[in-house]
Amino acid sequence: MGFQHLTALPDAICQLTSLRDLRCNVNELSTLPGTFRRLTSLETLDLGANHFSSLPEDIRFLSSLRTLFLQNNQFESLPEEICALPSLQTLYMGRNPVAFVPDAISHLTSLEKLYLGENELTSLPEAIGRLPSLQVLQLEYNLFAILPEAIGQLQSLQVLNLEYNQLAALPEAIGQLQSLQVLDLQNNRLAALPAAIGQLQSLQWLNLQNNSLLALPEEIGLLHSLQNLFLTNNELVSLPEAIGQLTALKILDLKDNKLESLPETLGQLTKLHVLNLKGNNLAFLPESLENWVEDLKRRGSSISR
Repeated sequence: MGFQHLTALPDAICQLTSLRDLRCNVNELSTLPGTFRRLTSLETLDLGANHFSSLPEDIRFLSSLRTLFLQNNQFESLPEEICALPSLQTLYMGRNPVAFVPDAISHLTSLEKLYLGENELTSLPEAIGRLPSLQVLQLEYNLFAILPEAIGQLQSLQVLNLEYNQLAALPEAIGQLQSLQVLDLQNNRLAALPAAIGQLQSLQWLNLQNNSLLALPEEIGLLHSLQNLFLTNNELVSLPEAIGQLTALKILDLKDNKLESLPETLGQLTKLHVLNLKGNNLAFLPESLENWVEDLKRRGSSISR
């Protein structure tokens, strides 16, 4: 029923009590039928790209609902009615003017994926930490300047996207995310990283480009699973010796910083496929690193200087 210019759903649809998948995206809907609660078998509901600014209380009776699409609507807050859906696993609420998330979000104990990108959020409640099943949290293109310490309680979290916010610092609790594999912090205002960043033992992908980083902590070398590190367009003048401990690293992007020298420990990064050093102040490399670079080239790695 998507792309039909519908302004209302027919009441008859609520008689389809065995219906499992209902797609009503890209219409002109702003309300649901009064008998919508009868669709207790519904597992997927797509209301994306409509005119919803609220949901009826009766939506809580959709006890089988696992996936809910509400992106591209007019919600100014995450509806509390959603927080009563016991089976909900995936919630898409991107591209709304959402500025508030209620404490009741902690009731979504089955939630695995939460998409809140491109909203107007400046903060999250401490209750966000009480989502034991959450694996993916997308918060890109919001207005966050800080994160709650409770973010560290998300022990199942694997992907955290915070690109294009206003973060000037990260909480020490970030280091408690032992399942985290992907952390995207590009286009923020970070001038430093907490030492706790080195505790992210599962981290494979770290994007820090377009920040204001002046230095990296020595603890960065503890990220033994890290394969991709993006540091383009920061204010780095040097790198810590510990960067040579990132022996799983495949991509190291250092373009457009202020590097004047490189530690010889870089020569320990024998798995590198891509190294970008363009736009720095490197007059020359020590002989040991020149030999390392030539060896990488012989093995087919992409080197930009």
